[in-house]
Formats: sequence, structure tokens, C-alpha cells
Amino acid sequence: MFNQLKTGIATAMVVSCMSCAVWVNSPDPDLSEDTTDKKVYRTIFTGGYFPFENNQNWWSFTEDGGNKLSVRVTDTISDDNTIYYRISFQEHRVDTTDDWFKRSGGEVLFGSSLTGTYRRFLPGRLEIVNGRIDSPDSNITYTYYDSLLVNMAIYHNILRMTFNVPFIHGFEEIWVADKVGIIIMKDTNGRWPVVYSLDSCRVFR
Repeated sequence: MFNQLKTGIATAMVVSCMSCAVWVNSPDPDLSEDTTDKKVYRTIFTGGYFPFENNQNWWSFTEDGGNKLSVRVTDTISDDNTIYYRISFQEHRVDTTDDWFKRSGGEVLFGSSLTGTYRRFLPGRLEIVNGRIDSPDSNITYTYYDSLLVNMAIYHNILRMTFNVPFIHGFEEIWVADKVGIIIMKDTNGRWPVVYSLDSCRVFR
């Protein structure tokens, strides 16, 4: 799939779970609260869902076939109240790409190059637990969950984002957790389904 992909430290958190997620081939993981069909109002501040501020942060993912994917923060640039983050996506023995995210006005946007076009990835806050995020050329629907079990670790305050037109490495579904970042990435539209789930990470904030 990836061949086609054409500051001070306040707190530190380390998550390490070596066993594979038992539900990785199932349609849905274990969820403590399914809010998909409910319209529940709740203000969700999303700053903690995007912990890319520190160049020491990294995340390691495994898919059911055993292949590994690592995500690392490799550079940050601050320019006129906008912070740019260079993020390395490396699928082991396959491909490595450097992409850019930026935080501006509380929002997080994604771009394949520093000076190219950026698409809205995550607003600064959400007002309901399930809704839509408008982004150029892609609508993103999201659902909030209180907790989620991944690789025998429980994460809290989860957002599941589904992209009708995927623009981050072809993943049509990305799950993010508060104070952790991305925990699941799914691509089920390729030659075979790919589900990467977080197995370890180092997150300094």
C-alpha cells in the first residue's frame, strides 16, 4: 500500500503492549459506549489528540500479518503562530514517506509537502459526539467513544474518523486517542485489508 503513497517536556507517557489485538480482523473492536446513532452534545477539545509537538515522540504499529509501521516526529517549524510538523511514516521493508501536519488557529491540517496544499484533519474542538468535519475534497465523519481496548491496553476519549476520500496514506479510517495520538489505521479498499494497531509508543508533552 505504501508503494502507492506516491517545548519543554511537561509530562511523559510510555505505552508498551506486545501482544496483538485479538479483534483485528473483526468488524468492530470492543467499545464501552457506542454513540454512532446518538446525537449527544459534548464539547471535545482536540489538542491532546495530536501530540506531535516533541521530536522524541514515536508510535509503532503492527498489522495482523505481522508487518510493522512506525510513525515519528522528525522536525518542527514555528512560523507566525503556525507550527509545522514533519512526520515520517515508515512501513518496514517497504517504503518511507515524510509528510507534514500543521497546527494553525487550533486546527490541525495535513499536507504531503511543506509548501503544498493542506487539508483539514482535526478542528480545535467538537461540539457533539458524532458528526462531520468538512475538509477540501473529503468529508470526514467521526464518532466519540469513552474507551477502547487495543493490544491489551485501554485508551480513553477516542475519536474514530472515517474519510469518504482518504488523503492520509490511503487510510479510510483513523482512530485517535487523547494524550496518545493515532492508535488505529485501516485501509480496506486495497488488494487486501490492512489494519494497523498501536503496539507501543513514546509520547512526551
